[in-house]
Amino acid sequence: MISITPLAVILVFIILIHTGYPLLLKSLQRYKASRLKSYAGEENYSRTSKRKSEPPELPVVSVIIPVHNEELVIDRRLSNILSSGYPRNKMQIVVVDSGSTDKTSSIVLEKFYDDVILVREEHRQGKAHAINSGLGKCTGDIVIVTDGPALYAKDTICQMVKCFEDPSVGGVSVLYKIPNGDESRSTVYERTFWSHKDRLRVLEGALCSTSWLSGEACAFRNKAIYEVHEDTLADDSNIALQLISKNYRVVVNKNAQFTEKSPSKAKDYFRIKTRRSLGGLLETLRFRSLLFNRGYGCFGLIIFPYRFFCQFISPIVSFIALGLALPAAIEIYGHLGIPDALIVIGTVSAVCLFFRQKIVAYIYTQLILMTALFAMLTRRADVRWIQSQSTRL
Repeated sequence: MISITPLAVILVFIILIHTGYPLLLKSLQRYKASRLKSYAGEENYSRTSKRKSEPPELPVVSVIIPVHNEELVIDRRLSNILSSGYPRNKMQIVVVDSGSTDKTSSIVLEKFYDDVILVREEHRQGKAHAINSGLGKCTGDIVIVTDGPALYAKDTICQMVKCFEDPSVGGVSVLYKIPNGDESRSTVYERTFWSHKDRLRVLEGALCSTSWLSGEACAFRNKAIYEVHEDTLADDSNIALQLISKNYRVVVNKNAQFTEKSPSKAKDYFRIKTRRSLGGLLETLRFRSLLFNRGYGCFGLIIFPYRFFCQFISPIVSFIALGLALPAAIEIYGHLGIPDALIVIGTVSAVCLFFRQKIVAYIYTQLILMTALFAMLTRRADVRWIQSQSTRL
């Protein structure tokens, strides 16, 4: 029983944390909603809802697109934004060309000269630096940061802006839909991962705040963010946590989406995901003062601790469990004999087979996080963002 007991404890611990977290968020959200209705009274609550349905004047939106060698997609991306449902006279587009060596700038100037402000950086200094260069040109009340390969649905910008009618909201993102989700095993795992993560982000935002914005659809109040930390590898997390530290809410609008291809080659996927995970780890440590901080309510006591658990504790205990699996199987065989051991192992295998997609996606995520932890400890980081050719046209 030397290996079986610790393995059982670890597995129960992991399962309870990951399954109990969304249930806790839902329970707290229902409790919060009931308290609000009870406090305001049903009649006042109804009147408030009617007043909120009156459409306010639309704010000016500035869209920043940091790019590097995006000649294959920049035409499509700008056309996509300009054809959105948001009024053209209320939208400013700033393209920041970060040291491109292809025709990116030429395409912008030739086809979108009257619609776009082009900022050129002679040398590539990272996405955060490019965002800050764009922020200096933004005049809109709301800033949206996106990238070249992403595409928005027609109402995506309108839906993001709508969330800012709530003065407590400082940052907004939308759901991520992967158009090539069946292309390879890597894209299947990524689709499974984002399906789960988006559900959590929506629940976190509805209760309080989520700490995860998407760099492809990252909207925030212009005056709330003066600059992104230029040493960050995760500008979206940096923006989200800056906003939360200033007592703004960060939410995800479940009624809107963006699409962007996920890397289909395993090596490409692993490399990009590891870098993103490393960025998330570093931002968690940068804003560690939020951890168990009562001043930030449910976010400081529940949401941010869960983020810390997922990034630092879960991968370590998961690999301890993996190391105990084989000795535990041998012990089961020694105690039960071949017939009973086969029944136990067969039952476990059947359960794993039924949930194989989620289990493999989970294992893959833990492996990426362990690699990112190693990279963090060895200080292997480059602020220049990594591109994947498989996500292009």
